[in-house]
Amino acid sequence: MDKIKVGLVTFSNNANYGGSLQEFASYYLLNKEYDCKCINYQDELALSLLKPIRVGFLIKMFMVAKELLGIGRKKKTRDEKPFPAVTKHRITFDLKTIRTLVLEFFNRIYLMLKDILQYPIRKRLINNYKAFWEQYLVRTRPYTEEELLSGLCEKFDVYISGSDQIWNPFYVGLSPIYYLAFSPDKAKRVSFAPSFGNFKYNDIQLNNGIREYLSRFSYITVREDKSVQDLKEHIGIDVTTMLDPTLMLDRNDWIEALSINENVKPIKGYVLVYALSDRHKLNQIGRMVGEKLGLDTYIMDMPGLFTSKACKYFPDISPREFVEKLLHASFVVTNSFHGTAFSVNFNIPFYFVISNTPERQKSLLKFVGLEDRTINKNVKGVTLQPIVFEKANKVLSAKRMYDKASLDSAIFGRQAAEEGVVTE
Repeated sequence: MDKIKVGLVTFSNNANYGGSLQEFASYYLLNKEYDCKCINYQDELALSLLKPIRVGFLIKMFMVAKELLGIGRKKKTRDEKPFPAVTKHRITFDLKTIRTLVLEFFNRIYLMLKDILQYPIRKRLINNYKAFWEQYLVRTRPYTEEELLSGLCEKFDVYISGSDQIWNPFYVGLSPIYYLAFSPDKAKRVSFAPSFGNFKYNDIQLNNGIREYLSRFSYITVREDKSVQDLKEHIGIDVTTMLDPTLMLDRNDWIEALSINENVKPIKGYVLVYALSDRHKLNQIGRMVGEKLGLDTYIMDMPGLFTSKACKYFPDISPREFVEKLLHASFVVTNSFHGTAFSVNFNIPFYFVISNTPERQKSLLKFVGLEDRTINKNVKGVTLQPIVFEKANKVLSAKRMYDKASLDSAIFGRQAAEEGVVTE
């Protein structure tokens, strides 16, 4: 019997280590059992971040301005499949959200200045991302939103909404693509641990749109406990959690999948800092940890405008090298979800430095019993308490097995039953 054809939709062309690696992990896991392809959706925001100078924040600010003004644009949908065209919705912006946006605005201005000053490094980084995608993923041809909604995508038996914050209206709007509105009527729709991030369900019309999109899925999982509670309370839909795809592969899986030679290690260990915001503060904490351990501190980033001679940099490494550097690190300081997830998965001692949107990281650390690895970014000093991963490893292993079986059942088990195929 031919393999079931699976089409995976997530943030493609995303020049972000976590985003790229969750796409790879999803594809790698699915392609072991099914004929999987990543649907190469040309998301305008993601593509903007592939430019040598990151102007994506301009698009983001434009999207936010549209929300504040209540301006929307009509989504073109296929005549034979009346998915909701939620066009005019407003997200309520409280003071905390506005403060976060202002901080993000200045952070993005800073990143653009770095891109200009470090242009050759930025170009190499982008080329390394592209080479990684070319080597490790199988994708469809590129599709615009209009092409997908017009039914031009190649056909699959099952369509899957992948992980990351693809369902966060604050970042991408109520995207019909990430909710699989372009898939044929009879196709099966499954979600693989997408995230709503820190989204607040405070708009009835927007909630109604989410409800109607999700009503067409045959199987729904999300990444965080908070989303399970919110969807039940505000949308009236019961869902369950599933591990982020990067956690569905264990340490040995990653070594095998990316052909990493675990025996080729640095002569001396190092502290690794991976920050998505508050870079100066995390670099400072990383240096503190490095001094206590007698190790060099490496920053997973391009050198900043005001660099410290106390730090070294991994400025333009590929997603594969990102995993390799994490595997070999002696300690990790991060405020990123995926920086935290990989540290737990690889049993690397770490600190999660509290961020502006910590819900995803807190949910993961609570699940694996490592909440004590959270520290405040205003910390004046750090104490290096030992970390025991035994419980985390057992919890992840059990959840990993359960989630893989659930995903297989959603994709294959029910389809097999419908077709009269007997499976063991």
